[in-house]
Amino acid sequence: MKHRELYRRSIRVGSLILFLTLASAFAFGESIVLISHGAGTFDYGLSVPSGSRVDFFTGQNFSLTGLSGVTGATVSGGFLPCFTASFTSSSVTVTQTIPNTSCGFIGPTTVSTLEVSSLAPLGTVDFAIQVAQGNFSGAVGGPAVPEPSSLLDIFGSGAFASLGLMFNGRLRQKLFRR
Repeated sequence: MKHRELYRRSIRVGSLILFLTLASAFAFGESIVLISHGAGTFDYGLSVPSGSRVDFFTGQNFSLTGLSGVTGATVSGGFLPCFTASFTSSSVTVTQTIPNTSCGFIGPTTVSTLEVSSLAPLGTVDFAIQVAQGNFSGAVGGPAVPEPSSLLDIFGSGAFASLGLMFNGRLRQKLFRR
């Protein structure tokens, strides 16, 4: 009897975990999206979901961190009148700079906002948004150098497979019969 009850509880807990995982995957929220990239240019937009509003007051911003080789950043589109961009080689910050003013966007919309210049390959970078409605964060594609662990995964798995073939005599004989 105890085993059945334990089994039922584990099924319930597993179902709850699965539900929460799927629900979070479909959750909506303000985010930074990569609109396009190529020839050393990465174009980003601010995505505001349906039924939402985003207001940036003076000094509030959004940032991209974990970048690599950034050589420039400029605001564009709907962000041009209210915002300025600043950058280092590894981060970009876009700040609302007009005193005593709110710049807002009503969803659903994706506002083209930022152009980042870098010759680094596409990878994953982090974003953070600070607005009147709260703080939002996540990950988005951007100019990034792959982490050493990623390179080890890519090259290491092939090397181990090759070593396995070389030293596994039976398999090698079957694959490379003369």
